Amino acid sequence: MVVINPSNPTGAVLKQEHLYGIIKFAYEHGILLVADEVYQNNIYAGHEFISLRKAVHSIGPPYNSVSAISLNSISKGYLGEGGIRGGYMEFTNIEPGVLKEIHKIRDPYNINVTGSIVMGIVCDPPTYENASKEVVDLYNKERDDILKSLEAKVRIVMDTFKECKGVKCQPISGALYAFPRVFLPEPVVELAKKEKLKPCEYFCKRMVEDTGIITVPGCVFGQEQGTYHFRMSLLVWDLEEFAKMMQVMKKFINKFFEENK
Repeated sequence: MVVINPSNPTGAVLKQEHLYGIIKFAYEHGILLVADEVYQNNIYAGHEFISLRKAVHSIGPPYNSVSAISLNSISKGYLGEGGIRGGYMEFTNIEPGVLKEIHKIRDPYNINVTGSIVMGIVCDPPTYENASKEVVDLYNKERDDILKSLEAKVRIVMDTFKECKGVKCQPISGALYAFPRVFLPEPVVELAKKEKLKPCEYFCKRMVEDTGIITVPGCVFGQEQGTYHFRMSLLVWDLEEFAKMMQVMKKFINKFFEENK
């Protein structure tokens, strides 16, 4: 079972009791847990990230024997170095024989050196003990500026959707996305059928045609039947441009629902 925390696409962050519930379920059914935790540095509004590994170690017996694999990457977080490629897997309660097989498929002669260096910086960032003051201060400033900018975008998204007709978005606690629900009226559902599209696909298609804004239909993520969503990213880099984009999206949404009552 894959546990994405913080969540893509919903932006939710799991609390300790949620993690404990997942661990107990895995123990009772003999399930291996894979923790996708690549957004662990993207936490907003005072929420706390708790790793699955920490939860496994703190839950107590017999549940602390659950097998888990934790994943992290430099492609997300505050670096977003998708082009460099670097990440790691950490194993908890994995049988030695399984680890041996995993090591067999790891090629020690084709290591991505640059990616390994960047991943090492994420795991062990510069400190005043191992780097110059200038390096530490610059690293911390750039990291904090990126995270503050992302949190500002979260506030812009939530404030904008409050002014949109037919849209409701749960609070974004983490990760890099919003996943608003769109309450599409029956005439829109019928229009989508005529174009052989799912309703959320039709909505996203209309948005990109009218505004140039690309979003992902919620059906890609297995949304609850009878509900419609879209996923949008917080990664438009410039904060002012992001705010302008959200105003364009708001104008489109309100016009769309006005025209399709």
